[in-house]
Amino acid sequence: MEWDNQTPENAAIPEPLATNINELSLADAAVFYAQNGWPVFPLAGKIPYKFLTPAKESHGHKDATTNQEHIQIWWKEHPHANIGLSTGAVSGMPFFYVTLPQPGCTKPFIV
Repeated sequence: MEWDNQTPENAAIPEPLATNINELSLADAAVFYAQNGWPVFPLAGKIPYKFLTPAKESHGHKDATTNQEHIQIWWKEHPHANIGLSTGAVSGMPFFYVTLPQPGCTKPFIV
């Protein structure tokens, strides 16, 4: 492929980037992530729901899955749920926690 001749009009867009994630509903975005191999779970704000369904208690990130049927059931039960992405070895997605420098500190602290 010759990159020198690529313009926005004729550039090939990699499949995961071809979908504008911001135009999807939360449920559809959760399924999109799962289709791309990222395990997801529903969040109430920043915390997991107590129950995924009336009969299934939540275990937070341990419930993360790429099973689209489960995801659709969870988001039907919690249509406004935020999307939790499982990080680390299970997804291959690294996680970095960065804290802002305190007054007088010249570098951020990364855990």
